[in-house]
Amino acid sequence: VPAVWIEMTKRITGVSNSNYLSSCRKMPKLKMITVPAVWIEMAKRITGVSPSSSFLPDDAIDVIKGVDLLDKQAFQMSNIDMKVVEFVTKNRRLRIESDFKMRAAGLEIAEAEATLQHHTRNVALIKDNILHLTNSIGRLLSNQNNLEQDPIIQLILEQGQVEVDLTGHFEDFHDVQLISKSKVDSANNKVISAGCQKMAESEKVDRLKKIIQDEEWKQKELKISIENLKTHIKRIERTKISRETLEFLRNEERGCVAKDAKTDHEAEAIVAYYRDKIGRVDAQLDVVQKQKDETKAEIRRINMTVRDVEEKHRELIKDEAFKKKYEEDQKERMKALLKRCALVQKIQNQVTRLECLRSDLTALRCKTYPVLKSKFV
Repeated sequence: VPAVWIEMTKRITGVSNSNYLSSCRKMPKLKMITVPAVWIEMAKRITGVSPSSSFLPDDAIDVIKGVDLLDKQAFQMSNIDMKVVEFVTKNRRLRIESDFKMRAAGLEIAEAEATLQHHTRNVALIKDNILHLTNSIGRLLSNQNNLEQDPIIQLILEQGQVEVDLTGHFEDFHDVQLISKSKVDSANNKVISAGCQKMAESEKVDRLKKIIQDEEWKQKELKISIENLKTHIKRIERTKISRETLEFLRNEERGCVAKDAKTDHEAEAIVAYYRDKIGRVDAQLDVVQKQKDETKAEIRRINMTVRDVEEKHRELIKDEAFKKKYEEDQKERMKALLKRCALVQKIQNQVTRLECLRSDLTALRCKTYPVLKSKFV
């Protein structure tokens, strides 16, 4: 029971009703209710807007009954004005209603925040999945484009792989494929052309490396020239002026210089000399700076060309698929050559045997034997 109501009761009655206060303190307490609809229904039931409370839990019904009991005991007090009691009980019910509505609103806000966090996490996961799928699609498209292109390969046979002995059996020719001479010549021409192109690219790379080294040396030389010119300018700036020239300049500043034509002529000549020298130095600096910029641009262009050539060369050398295919073709070629050599050896043996038989036949024909001949023969 709020202390304000207890104090107001004391002021009205002049005494503290211990029975009333004890009954107020025995009001049942609610457990944790996490359903906003229960709190809203309890608020309606407290103010009498919704008299039905059939679906409310037992704790909520006990609280409502406790509030009704407090109101009944308050109206049974004979030493308090009924209007005051009615006003106090009405405001108490309004306060309890506001408390229940605030709790319901708090639960609804908590549920909304939890729902928002859940959907936010789901949206983040969906975005991550979309990004992953997009990357996967990009990789698959790139692989498909690479597979759709016609690859260019180069076949290189080592020394001693052209002719080898065969076993002499027909099983040597089970995996043989018939290739016309024109196709072999065409493949050889392509291999030779690709090899020449490779050698040309290698020579081009070497030339570009030499050009880059020359340009780097030229750039270093230009930097040294610039440093020398800067040192020369500083030396000119630190050049000491004679006492007569300094005195002349001071007198000129004070406005008391004598009108000497010879002195004026010498001073003008000195000034013109140094101005001309400074102008030449500035022109040299401009030329050197322009050459430096051109050299940097040329070096950048050469670096880009070298990088492209090296990348092509690296792809040609480090192609694992090409290497694997090359090894398989090499094995097949070895098998075919072994079979062919065995067949050649067998044919040679048969030819030798045939020659021997022909020699024996010729020797036998040279011999004469008595035979019977008919006159009709």
